Amino acid sequence: MEAREQILDLLEKNSSEALKRARRCLILQPGAIGDCLLTLPLAHFIKRNLKVGAVDLIARGEYAGFLPGRSCIDSIRTIDSVNMHKLFLACDSFEVEQNDELIDLFAGFCYVVSFMGKADSDFERNLIFTVNCSNSSEVILLEQIPSIFENEHISAGHIKNFILQSGLKTTADNCSFEGQLINVLHSDITAGRDILKSFGIKDKNTLIIMHPGAGNIKKCWNLSNYICLAKTLQRQGKQAVFLLGPAELEKFSKARLDSISDTAVTLTQLSLTEVLQVISCADCFIGNDSGITHLAATLGIKTVALFGHTNPKVYRPLGPDVTVIQNENVEFASAPSVEMQQKVLEALDS
Repeated sequence: MEAREQILDLLEKNSSEALKRARRCLILQPGAIGDCLLTLPLAHFIKRNLKVGAVDLIARGEYAGFLPGRSCIDSIRTIDSVNMHKLFLACDSFEVEQNDELIDLFAGFCYVVSFMGKADSDFERNLIFTVNCSNSSEVILLEQIPSIFENEHISAGHIKNFILQSGLKTTADNCSFEGQLINVLHSDITAGRDILKSFGIKDKNTLIIMHPGAGNIKKCWNLSNYICLAKTLQRQGKQAVFLLGPAELEKFSKARLDSISDTAVTLTQLSLTEVLQVISCADCFIGNDSGITHLAATLGIKTVALFGHTNPKVYRPLGPDVTVIQNENVEFASAPSVEMQQKVLEALDS
């Protein structure tokens, strides 16, 4: 009798696991790297609470291609490879044929969550129609910036909006996520060290990577602060390294770029995956309210995030070791601040 019960328990467990694997969720996220990373807690929530076996992502490959294998995202399809613009047509002009690629794209998903389009729009109606051509599925549209949950973290707003729109009875009391959202692979460490070595950086001393850029220039802490920090850290025997992406190389003047490269080794021309690999080798990361700072935090790296007027309660990077230092004065971007520099140095030593 005991053996029979064990067999039945095993069959029930296997059946439950098979059902879970068959349940899949698709998230449409057209935003930049920060938007993609701030979507990960929602993906965790869906997997944990809805017995979903896989969460797939349609996003911009340059911003999210590194997520499968390192996060709760199981696969990704680049948004440019999908004929999504068709969904924005007026309903009376929209039609899909039996073998339409959009029907195949959404087939098999029990949840489709879109950060594209607006509620009560032609896009939403076309999306619902297309998704349900192949199977019954719950379609939920979310805003990139949740408007109904003020002064709480944006990732919690996504989860609460999802619960509200889906009609789930799941509690939303604790929607915060402070764990490590992206797992660093051993191959990432190896590749990161090789990249650093190619720039002449050895792994003997404490490595602090600084990224002085952001999408909005008003979010950029005055560059002279970073220069002063780099010099102070070097006097302390630490390796201060600057990281510059395409945005900084395009927006910064030659004089600013020269002042950076004259102060410390400067990493440039790296892909986002290579940026991840380099940051994974760092002892600490310092940056503005930017997608790269969010990336460093999700890797579990000690991260000091510098905020100006943006509300850190809503936009702070998510990670297990994040310190936010804010200065709401207009001088944040336009003038140096010795006081704030000192706070950064204290955060590094804490």
